[in-house]
Amino acid sequence: MVQKQIKGLNLQEITRICEMNNFPPFRAKQLYHWMYRHGINEANEMNNIPKDMSELLSQEYQFKTLQVEEIQSSENDTITFLGNPL
Repeated sequence: MVQKQIKGLNLQEITRICEMNNFPPFRAKQLYHWMYRHGINEANEMNNIPKDMSELLSQEYQFKTLQVEEIQSSENDTITFLGNPL
């Protein structure tokens, strides 16, 4: 099964996902905060989400948006990331 990308969705879209999977709408706000405030990349990093929700998210959705291949630093403290979209 191909996982769908969940990062990039807005709160309304995440709420729809929660409702379609019979999770209360307030879970959407929790998920949204974990993704955009805390920057999580895996569903199991969220400690206030029920296990069944975490398992469903892990199976059906991709949280990472970029695979970092290389990190370069320069003398002027600039950091450059080389990556590939997932």
